[in-house]
Amino acid sequence: MIKQKIMVCVTEQKTCERLIKKGIELTKDNDTEIFVLHVATKDIKVIEDPRAAEELEYIFEESKKYGASVTVLKSNDILKTLSKFAIENDIDYMILGETRLQNEKDSVIFKLRKELGTTKTQIEVVPLKSN
Repeated sequence: MIKQKIMVCVTEQKTCERLIKKGIELTKDNDTEIFVLHVATKDIKVIEDPRAAEELEYIFEESKKYGASVTVLKSNDILKTLSKFAIENDIDYMILGETRLQNEKDSVIFKLRKELGTTKTQIEVVPLKSN
């Protein structure tokens, strides 16, 4: 059986658990690999910034609960970094949180769909508030 790969994109906010849970919901069997990915646009100075350390620790702890691996990448181009990771790792599903932007065409979600084009990666958007 082919292993399914799910990529969960998280920010520095403590909302990553709902995104990871969505990734778990998409798993069809035990042969699924879940990648939790955070792209930092600035240097992560965990030693100097207690808040950054706390946020990263939270991401790692939440991911560990669900058996997901965590990757933190540094880049000023989040869109290209997410797209490249998805393509290089043959990702089936990319999980993103809902945008707060009024104009959807300005959102990372819209731009990622365009960037990924005809790749097999499907984007799943998790609403801000679950019902």
